[in-house]
Amino acid sequence: MRELDLRLSNIIEGEYKTRVTKCNHFYINKAFKIDFLYFDDNSIDFSEEYVDSNYKIIYFDDLDGEIKIKYNGILDGTTGVYPYVREKTEDPFYILRHETCYYPMWYEPNTNEYFNHLINPPLEDLFSVKVVVNDNRAMCSNLKYQQNEYVGYNPTIVVGDYVTNEYFFGELSYVNLEESIIKDTVNTIKSVNDYMNRYKVATIEDYKIIVIPEGYGSFVLQNTMFITKDSLMNKQQLIHELVHTNWNPQCDEKCQRSRFFDEAITQYFTYRICDCYKIKSASETEEEYLQSYVDIMTTYDITPTPIIKYGDEGLGDLSYSFGALALIALEKAIGIEEMDVCLKVLLKEYDEKQVNFELFRDLFPLKTKHVFDEYFYSDYASKEFLKKN
Repeated sequence: MRELDLRLSNIIEGEYKTRVTKCNHFYINKAFKIDFLYFDDNSIDFSEEYVDSNYKIIYFDDLDGEIKIKYNGILDGTTGVYPYVREKTEDPFYILRHETCYYPMWYEPNTNEYFNHLINPPLEDLFSVKVVVNDNRAMCSNLKYQQNEYVGYNPTIVVGDYVTNEYFFGELSYVNLEESIIKDTVNTIKSVNDYMNRYKVATIEDYKIIVIPEGYGSFVLQNTMFITKDSLMNKQQLIHELVHTNWNPQCDEKCQRSRFFDEAITQYFTYRICDCYKIKSASETEEEYLQSYVDIMTTYDITPTPIIKYGDEGLGDLSYSFGALALIALEKAIGIEEMDVCLKVLLKEYDEKQVNFELFRDLFPLKTKHVFDEYFYSDYASKEFLKKN
């Protein structure tokens, strides 16, 4: 377990402790000054190498054992891992996330190893975090609070003038959010939960929604949604994220890369829920998905590709649009009632075991063969959409 003790204000002060094996460097935001490194309670020497303008590498002699790192610094909006990371600790609000590189990292940012640790964190990446805010602001986090510390993976912390209230689904944290928006959000969550229970009985619970300012980018980590006010008010986007909580089938790693069994399925349910509650008609959402697909394909000059090759070709983002259109095509081939029967089997049967495209195809009657042939196993439907549009 990695231990992180933070004292936050306009200055970030951190003390980090973990065990390492055959290690001689780590990565951290270039804004931080390393106060000391201790190895098994003995101070050790180190050197620094700056990497472009975002982070730096701290080098030391090869170690096997427990290392303690003490550091401090001020974020001025010019450091991190990505250009959109522009946190300033002197602002009324700031957010600390893996892109900020605000704690020591043992794998180089933007590499496959880096992303693998984020997506499938091993037990060694579990954090125990203690936080003290040394001014009038409050903090919120994706981590679970237990026994006077925060525990979890990928520790992400927001600092601001937050109010946190509890509801049936979990917590809503916000700054100056109108009561009407809060009420509407709670009602939407209940509606999504009620609707999706027709497919698999589950409850949205222990879920956190943290409202952040515009410009910081909405994102979701495990059981926590970091979302801007405008996005929170966009019911279609909110519904999409809520469906992800309990209603994605399990699939193997190869299928996961296609994004079909999480994003396409979620987009389809979003299309159904929006139509049911008259948020947006089914035809409007279908047209939106189609336009999005055509725009992406033409803008980036992507070659039409069948869905089963999305993972191998790195085209998983197309599942948001074309994958959803394939599911709508299945619905049109067999009708909504029979579609729902197939989806109920999908979510219940593959709640714990893994699905793949062949098993998914077998859930549907023979009269859907042309849909699978045109969307999943050939580029026919893709070419037709592009030809017509």
